[in-house]
Amino acid sequence: MKKQGNIKNNVTKRSLYVKTALVAILFTVAYCGDPIPVEKMANAKDAIAKAEMVNAKEYAKEKYDAAVKALFASHNQVSEGEMEEAAKKADEAKKLAEEAFQQAAPTYAAKKKEKAEDAITKAADLNAEEFASEDYQNALNEKQKGEEAEKAGDFIKAARAYEESERYAQKAIDTSKAQEASLKQRIAMVQDKIRKAEEAGATESASAELSQAKQDIASAEQNINSLKYKLAVVNIQNAETKADEALQKAMEQKAEKKYQEAQAAVNSSKTSLDDLKKQMEDPALQEALKEKPQAQELLSTLQDSQSAAEDALKNAEKAKNDKAYEDSIASSEEAIRLAKVVEDQIPSLQVLLAEAKQRSAELEKEKQEKAKGNKKKQETTTVRKGWKKYTVRYIPKRRDCLWRIAGYKFIYGDPRLWPRIYKANKHKIKNPDLIYPGQVFDIPPK
Repeated sequence: MKKQGNIKNNVTKRSLYVKTALVAILFTVAYCGDPIPVEKMANAKDAIAKAEMVNAKEYAKEKYDAAVKALFASHNQVSEGEMEEAAKKADEAKKLAEEAFQQAAPTYAAKKKEKAEDAITKAADLNAEEFASEDYQNALNEKQKGEEAEKAGDFIKAARAYEESERYAQKAIDTSKAQEASLKQRIAMVQDKIRKAEEAGATESASAELSQAKQDIASAEQNINSLKYKLAVVNIQNAETKADEALQKAMEQKAEKKYQEAQAAVNSSKTSLDDLKKQMEDPALQEALKEKPQAQELLSTLQDSQSAAEDALKNAEKAKNDKAYEDSIASSEEAIRLAKVVEDQIPSLQVLLAEAKQRSAELEKEKQEKAKGNKKKQETTTVRKGWKKYTVRYIPKRRDCLWRIAGYKFIYGDPRLWPRIYKANKHKIKNPDLIYPGQVFDIPPK
């Protein structure tokens, strides 16, 4: 509107200049006939200036040129003193200028509208409706005002409204272009989700969703380069949705697979541990296990680890059912770790149990040999007067030998007499240095 006012002021100034010039001619030309048609010539000049406002030089060239030519002719006729003809040419110039205006004005407004619409389209492509909503809406409002003025036949007003529309649209374009970095950051975030989905196994479990997400991201990057941010935003949103779907599906399958793995590991460690516990409950082993307190301590530690593994497995199942797949995977991995701790320590417990079994067997053998010796002792009483029976005993720290037996007070009380025992039992002793627990020797009198 300000520009329109300036143009009108310029037209007025031109009109005053023409009138002043014509008045000067009036006083310099020695002529006593009809007065100079100053007013008509000024009006013609105003009409030509108005035609220029709508670019009649281009859109109504023929009529515009004719108007200018007629006005010059009017000036020449004034110089020649042909005032009547000058007035007619001034009227003709005005009429031609007005026709030029009427012919050019619609095209002029249409061109302005075209520029405004082009700028609005570019702004829309750049997603200005979201990124620069106020300026974008102002551009639309000014365009609507221009269309209303154009419909009413006020092409000057229409053109000015379209210019304002273009200005607002261009401002929205500049603001929207500044969002490029933000869009690229969003793309990077979606690409990170795609990478996580691939790491979770989406290439196999959600290949369609993963492929679509990658395609949408590629389209988003292309649209950003083409300054079509609105399409890029749609691409990014679609890509994010598909990446989320791919990640969710992949994590669900990974969580299930990891849970099954954890379940198998925990069940295996439980079976192995239960088997050892059952063996340790054997009454025959209880006496031997008293000498292996570390076995009971290790069993208690493994039971605690097994219990923790089973708790972790329950947590994994609950998280999986709640669709908290990352938590489920973490709990499954913890269950697997604890189950492995149990499995890795079981061999140590098995060694202790094997040692206890061996000791139990030794105790049983001693018991049997003792019982057998007692039985023989009962069956074979001293057949000769003064003779005794002696059963070789198992004493870990001080094993029986012929020397020690002879030295016992209840035998001879003198270890040097061991040869008497050897000679009396040669049929039982192959080597006097090797005797065994459970052997029964005949002891001759001292």
